[in-house]
Amino acid sequence: MHYVFRLQMIPLALVLASLVLPTIAGAAEEDVPNEDALIAVLQSEGAYMTHLAAFRGLRQVGTEKSIPVLAGFLHDEKASHLARYALEGMAYDAAGQALRESLDGAPETVLTGIITSLGVRRDGEATGALVSLISHSTPDVSLHAKAALGRIATPEAADALMSAHRSAPEDLDVAEALLAAAQNLTDDGNLKAAAPIYRELRNEGNTDFVRIGAFYGLVAAAPDETPERVLEAIQGTDPLYRNLAREIVAETEGKKATEVYATALPTLPAEVQVEMLAGLARRGDTSAREAVVSLIEQAESSTRLAAIDALGELGSEKDVQQLAALMGSEDKAIATTSRNSLIRLRGEKVDPAIVVWMKKAGAETKAALLTILDVRIAAEAVPQSRIYLNDRDEAVRLAALNVFLQQGVASDFAPLLARLQNATGDGERDLASRALAAIAKREREACLPEVLAALTDGSEAVKLSLVTALSDMGGPEALAAATALLEDPSPAVKKKALDVLSDWPTQDAAETLLALAKSEEAAAHDAGLKGYTRLAQSHPEHDPKNAMMATAMELARSKEDKWMVLSAYGTVHTGPALDALEAQLDDPEVQKEAAMALLKVNEAVTKHGEAAHPRVRKSLELLKSKVAVEYVQKRADELLAALK
Repeated sequence: MHYVFRLQMIPLALVLASLVLPTIAGAAEEDVPNEDALIAVLQSEGAYMTHLAAFRGLRQVGTEKSIPVLAGFLHDEKASHLARYALEGMAYDAAGQALRESLDGAPETVLTGIITSLGVRRDGEATGALVSLISHSTPDVSLHAKAALGRIATPEAADALMSAHRSAPEDLDVAEALLAAAQNLTDDGNLKAAAPIYRELRNEGNTDFVRIGAFYGLVAAAPDETPERVLEAIQGTDPLYRNLAREIVAETEGKKATEVYATALPTLPAEVQVEMLAGLARRGDTSAREAVVSLIEQAESSTRLAAIDALGELGSEKDVQQLAALMGSEDKAIATTSRNSLIRLRGEKVDPAIVVWMKKAGAETKAALLTILDVRIAAEAVPQSRIYLNDRDEAVRLAALNVFLQQGVASDFAPLLARLQNATGDGERDLASRALAAIAKREREACLPEVLAALTDGSEAVKLSLVTALSDMGGPEALAAATALLEDPSPAVKKKALDVLSDWPTQDAAETLLALAKSEEAAAHDAGLKGYTRLAQSHPEHDPKNAMMATAMELARSKEDKWMVLSAYGTVHTGPALDALEAQLDDPEVQKEAAMALLKVNEAVTKHGEAAHPRVRKSLELLKSKVAVEYVQKRADELLAALK
């Protein structure tokens, strides 16, 4: 990252190139502009936009013969920027000469732009003229001259800026221009010229932001000095420099620098070690690993914590055992940081190392490591979970079940079913149930035979676990299985089956739900009517939708049933919906609900076109005559007023 010089103007060419400009009259978009024709346009009395296109064309195809014509516009307040746009990109020396010569006698309204263009071209021959403008009486001209010299960044331009800086160290514009010059010299590979500028700007007499910019610039201009300078800054008392030093540790590259930082690490004060460890972690150079590991057993807790955290980026399979052991620390911060670092460790040997250590670890650590394999999405996670699914320790079994919840496949269904039947607690039973349902949802057809068999012969717990997966699996066999469970002797299973059927997502359940809605049993009726109404509302075709909604209304037995159906009618924007809702306006139990739904449907039907307006008008007038509620009257009037 380089210091960004705020006075380095965006080249005019980049701004104007983004404009969509018209082509010369009579020329096709794809035609290459003719230079002579473009010159002729500029020499004629043309419209502004025509001249604009000509300037653009000369930017593309102009040669030396167009330069005198363009130069003639440089003092023109309306066209100077367009002429500069064309000249800036030309590789000819004459283009630079035209810009330099135009400095003399240029109105101040265009002078700053000409100065900027010379900076964009990095025209070294303009250095002398620009130096003379540093002391211009107009501050804006002086500012742009300094900025242009910073962009030109020849040794002569840098010397001139340095001289100005020494004469007026308080002039921030000169300091910024010097920073820009040093940055450009660095980019040009002239480190020998850039480094002295940065060193001088590091002096105490400069403001903080200039000194910080110079500090950072020296990273690229004098890379061999960087580690020592960083160590000095990171041990200093100025938080700005300490933070910057940490960033430099993180962002720069090179084994030599890593070696310097790692060697110094044990000798630094504790709080500085924390800063350095953070930088080394982001640096990502694993050659610092041993130095980091050596700090983990130190008594200073903040350093220890930072070292453990850094190990997540710098460690290897060699650190699995230590991090696993630290996860059991009584210090929660140490335990959590160790776990997170173990998750972040990189390398193809890390996961196998975790597996090896699991075999030796106690139950709590084993469970934690199994979870870590899961979080790491390790290939070993599922095979190890199969091994530990029936572990004698519940924590280990729960960790294995969690893996199956996310990664289990069809072949894991039967072992999980057995685990569910042998669960020793509600937590294990719930997790096994969710894992089975998750696998059934993911695998669908592959698991369907086993799901159907378990729903036929399984225990109540098994049935309650699997019935919820049926709607996710979908299809006629799953629907039939859910329907069959309505005859199960267990009230809990029957209720669960009703809930699943009521929420069945596809239209193939409509007949089943209709039969339930007709049932004399209240629970079956409620579940059936709710599900049937929902499917009616979501049906993609108008005629079946209208017929199903009418049937639902006929089957509504209570005012609560009617409220539910009326609410669904509010989203059915058809003529039959208006008929059905109007019929409910005479029922005092549901009149208000019917009125509100009727307003929604009428508003939507209005948008179908003027042909629908007579029907809407009739409906709204009927609504006004039957419902005296103030809001209904007001809204009906608003809708009527909008009709044509």
